[in-house]
This record gives sequence, structure tokens and C-alpha cells, in this order.
Amino acid sequence: RYAVCQADTKTGDVKVLFQEFLNTYVAIQPLRLINGGKEMLWWSERDGWGHYYLYDEAGKLKNQITAGEFQCTGVENIDDKLRVLYFEACGRESNEDPYFVHLYRINLDGSGLKLINAGDASHTADMNEPMKYFVDTASRVDLAPKSQVRDALGNIVLDLDGVLELDLPV
Repeated sequence: RYAVCQADTKTGDVKVLFQEFLNTYVAIQPLRLINGGKEMLWWSERDGWGHYYLYDEAGKLKNQITAGEFQCTGVENIDDKLRVLYFEACGRESNEDPYFVHLYRINLDGSGLKLINAGDASHTADMNEPMKYFVDTASRVDLAPKSQVRDALGNIVLDLDGVLELDLPV
């Protein structure tokens, strides 16, 4: 059992907002407050797959954000203004090793799911704070790592392969 609670620091009262129950064990990811703390992003395996859910500040489920036969493995970033979640997941792309990780974006209402670093390899992404760009590194056991700078929609901005030095002012 795992519970998300709200505590009143003045009175000491604790209110359970929502709980997870599973027969074996409960896997978790960190709870994320969004929209100035008015909403919460929660990860759960309640449907047999690890997916994200959006709750309001009172603990009421607003909607399931991600769904399907794949596993969400981590949050890369959340754009509060555009209401977009950037997350990593595996097992969604057909004809690939189900353990290969990719970066996706989806609207917080669950619409507009998009793969943003395609390629038959496992990917790691490192997104900058304004969420305009990320460095995508793809690798496999039989393939040398390849790194690219991509924009938030997944378009390649710069191929970093072979770039050994940049001509930067000193």
C-alpha cells in the first residue's frame, strides 16, 4: 500500500488524498506537483503497465495521461504553460527490442502522444530547462553511440557525431 497524504502543519491533521494497492509490491516514481501545486502527476501500475495520471490538488483523478501496452520509465520534464509531459518509455515501438527506451511527449489531457527520438536503439535524453532542446544519445550493443541535438518536437538541430571541437570564442 502506498498513500499520498496532505498534512496540515498547524493542526497536525493528515488527509489521505489517494492510495495504491497491489497484491505483490508497489513500485513508485516521485510525485510531481504541477500548475503551481494545483495538480499532481502520479505514476502507477494499476492497469498492469506503468502509466501517468493527473490528479487535482484535492486528490481527485482528472484523467489517465498515458495508456497502452508499454511501460513509462521516467519524467524528463513538464511544460506547465503548454501542458505537455516529456517522458521516457519502453516497449511501445513495434519491431524493436522492448527494452529500448525512447522519449515521448504528450498533452496532460492524454492527447497528442508523439515519439520524439525515433531509431532502433535505446535512447537517453537530457533536456534543457526552457524545454526547447535536448541531447539525444542512441546506442545498442552492436552500434556505436550517436548523439544529436533535437528540438522539443524531435527535429534534428545538430548531429554531434564527429564533432571533436567547436570553434568557440575563448
